[in-house]
Amino acid sequence: MIWNGKRGYVFVEVPKTGTSAIASRLLEIDPEARRGEVVRRDGRRVALPVHAAATEIRRALGDEAGDYTFIAFLRDPVELMVSKYHFYRSGRASERSDRGDGGLGLKLRVAFARATPITLWCRLYPFKTSSHFVDDGAVPAVEELGDFARLQSEFLRIFSRFGYTEAELTLPVKNRTDYTPPTSRQRARIGAIARSRCRRDFELYEQAAAR
Repeated sequence: MIWNGKRGYVFVEVPKTGTSAIASRLLEIDPEARRGEVVRRDGRRVALPVHAAATEIRRALGDEAGDYTFIAFLRDPVELMVSKYHFYRSGRASERSDRGDGGLGLKLRVAFARATPITLWCRLYPFKTSSHFVDDGAVPAVEELGDFARLQSEFLRIFSRFGYTEAELTLPVKNRTDYTPPTSRQRARIGAIARSRCRRDFELYEQAAAR
């Protein structure tokens, strides 16, 4: 999560939605941006996980939460499931595990992805849904939802209102996919699984995609 007291926003880092690129850029262009903490009016700093949920950040800010615009990006839930699977099977998590980093928990998650077909993994793996990070019950806990599919244009649309220039809001690197996408049959099966496991994610993503 990125907190910016001067410009009045909180960026909620929903995993696998371009958050690293956005967070890195905000930290690069603005010394007032802080990652992993908020600062209360009395100067007290409250540490938070990088992937803190919006509700957790709001609790840390207390009655000051209303002073900020909460922002998050969402991704097509089917693409998100596929991305998480390959993150463990052959992506950065896999690379870390092969180097001996990350501990036993990471090794087990990587081994499970490598040993399990994608549709079965999507059905069984206990991942956190996107709605976990941006919902407060059945009500969104963020004011601005961006669409990962239009990452650059959405980044510009949302953050330009906080006084940044277009040049500052140009992401230097495009997100790339380094795995083979699922077949149409696999995608249909994954879609059915995703709708049964994370229906709220589809509702929220449709809101983001419609903007």
